[in-house]
Amino acid sequence: MLTNPGVAGTREAVRRDFEQFARSVSAELLRFIASRLGAQAAEDVLAETLLVLWRRWADVPDGVEARRRWVYGIAKNMVRRHEHEQALSRNRLAVLTSERPAPGAPADTLVVATLWAEDLVESLPGDEQQVVRLVAIDGLSMSEVSDRLGVSPSAIGSRLYRARRRLRRLIESEGGDR
Repeated sequence: MLTNPGVAGTREAVRRDFEQFARSVSAELLRFIASRLGAQAAEDVLAETLLVLWRRWADVPDGVEARRRWVYGIAKNMVRRHEHEQALSRNRLAVLTSERPAPGAPADTLVVATLWAEDLVESLPGDEQQVVRLVAIDGLSMSEVSDRLGVSPSAIGSRLYRARRRLRRLIESEGGDR
């Protein structure tokens, strides 16, 4: 297949322009994101931000300052999205373990319940832990988990059943009081 050398040169110039801009703002963006989410999540959110930037590069305004404002807007949205996803994961985990603080309970009650639930899930065998995280935390359906792990839906159902049974026993053995 023959390509038009002018088009290939234009694509190369666009790629170079993007890479130069991305390099110039990456360290600063990483600090910005880390100040809001912590260092552990910052690199992943930065990568997602740069991916969105690349996908929308044709829409980015001209000029260094306009581009900077634009990429910071993307980063703010990605931070909000990450915070939202984390909140959903914590809520799903709390629901899974039936640990719901009473209405109006202090925020630290939810934190303690969430940490306890995370400890319970981590105590499960690896295959059960994986299924619980995918179904209860990531919100995947049984068929999606089956496809992702390459095992039958009945195997996923069995793992989830065993995991729930173990979690119930663990909660009952601790009196469910956390």
